[in-house]
Formats: sequence, C-alpha cells, structure tokens
Amino acid sequence: MGGWLLFGAIGLVVGAAAAPFVHRQAGRWESSRDVRRRVQLVRGAPLALDLVAAVLEAGRSPHEAVLAVAAHAPDPIGPELQAVALRVRLAADPATAWRSLDGDVLEPVGRAFARAETSGAAIVPLIRDTADDLRRADRAQRREMVGRVGVRTTVPMGLCLLPAFVLVGVAPTVIAVVGSVRM
Repeated sequence: MGGWLLFGAIGLVVGAAAAPFVHRQAGRWESSRDVRRRVQLVRGAPLALDLVAAVLEAGRSPHEAVLAVAAHAPDPIGPELQAVALRVRLAADPATAWRSLDGDVLEPVGRAFARAETSGAAIVPLIRDTADDLRRADRAQRREMVGRVGVRTTVPMGLCLLPAFVLVGVAPTVIAVVGSVRM
C-alpha cells in the first residue's frame, strides 16, 4: 500500500513482486534467544552424549540412559533429552520417536538412535561419533564467530584510527610544509 502512495502503480507492482521474497527471507531469521539456545545445545550436547554412552556401556537401555542423563543435564540440553525420552517411551515405534529430532541440533543423535533401533547396530560407537561431530561443529561455530568479530570491528576501528592518524601523522607534516613555503 505504501508503494502505491509513494510511486503509484509501479510501486504496487514492484511491492507485489518482492513480497514473496521478503516473506521467505524474514521467515529464515532467528531471534537472538533461538540462536543462543542453539549454541548452548551444540556446546552441551557432546558431554551429555558422552554420559549417555557411559550409561549405555553400563548396561542400561537407550531410553533409560537418555532419561538418566536428562535428569542431571543443564538447560537446554536436559529438557530436550527428557522430552525425547518421554516421546520414545510413549511411541509404538522408538525409531519414529528418535526421528522426531529431525531439523533440530540433536538430529544426528536421533538418527544414530533410530539407526540402532532399526538395524540393531551398536549404539555406543554411533553416540561417540555423534558427540565428536558436534564438538567439531562447535569449534567451527566458534571460529566463525571469532572471524565475524574482525569484520565487525573494521569500520569502528577505522573511524577511530583515521582521525588520529591524520592529526598525529599528516597534520604536523602539512603544517611544516606550509610553514616552510611561507618563509
């Protein structure tokens, strides 16, 4: 509507053409709370998975192992694991319940448990591999965040240092040259 008021029919057509693109892009944005939660999940999941693997090696079932670790894990990994364990207990097919994690940070965990449920594969090596993958993802995420700091500080540093460089380095030279030309 604003396009119609400002630019007439052309603005209305351009706005209608751009609306699906803008809607799709806006749908991809994450709130800072969601980003923080995802980062905490990626950081906390490897240790929780190591504990799940240890409980599994002690002879517990996958459901019991996840429930035992979820009871003592901090937020947000504890409640997430507890919800999955409850879904597994209520589901007729545990593999389907584990696949409910698709699209989440813990998706590899769900795939590993679902694979073990359907194929009978040993779960502990799959869990340890998943924990290692999540550790690598965490390191990559931290490296990316560190790289962004350098990019984000370039303009403010330039705006602070350029005037100082001009005042300390260039201005005295220009004053000296102008002073020597006058005499």
